[in-house]
Amino acid sequence: MNHIKYHLLAILVTLLVAGSFISSARLSGVINPFSLTLLRFLTASLALLPFVLHKPQYRKGIAKALPRSLVMSLFFAMFFICMFEALTTTTSLNTGTLYTLVPFLTAIFSIFTFKEKITKKMLLVYLIGSSGTCWVIFGGDLEALLAFSLNGGDEWNRRARLSIKIINKKINKRTHFLRLLFMIRVYSIK
Repeated sequence: MNHIKYHLLAILVTLLVAGSFISSARLSGVINPFSLTLLRFLTASLALLPFVLHKPQYRKGIAKALPRSLVMSLFFAMFFICMFEALTTTTSLNTGTLYTLVPFLTAIFSIFTFKEKITKKMLLVYLIGSSGTCWVIFGGDLEALLAFSLNGGDEWNRRARLSIKIINKKINKRTHFLRLLFMIRVYSIK
């Protein structure tokens, strides 16, 4: 029965991320990318604050997480600024498609950059997952999938996502996720 909770949480995350791309695409031409990023991180910080303050073990580790979260917040802020800038010259369909391919592309990148080993089974799972999500994004329309093309905005988006993956791989260690997430959001406001 507990697995249903996780499926519902996965659906919620999917809806939030999908809604984020649509709303970001609409706002990106209207609001400056820096202001939009500030609004996004301020909202996230205020939403996470009660959860971080609720547990003493999260509060205790804040000082220890400061250096890593400061560096990561720079990359996260740059990521969102680049993404919002990219959305002025690309589509939310392109952004969503690239977002779904991030795990697969990160795995491939990690093979060459970090010398990670990926089994054939893992590679198969990445391929099936990426193709399945792309199939859903394009509504099962093979012509739309084949007509998919990248533009200058997508290059900004790709670079931003890659920088996040690299910094997460190198710095995101030994800190509780919720505390680190909160600190990144707070520092990104600055």
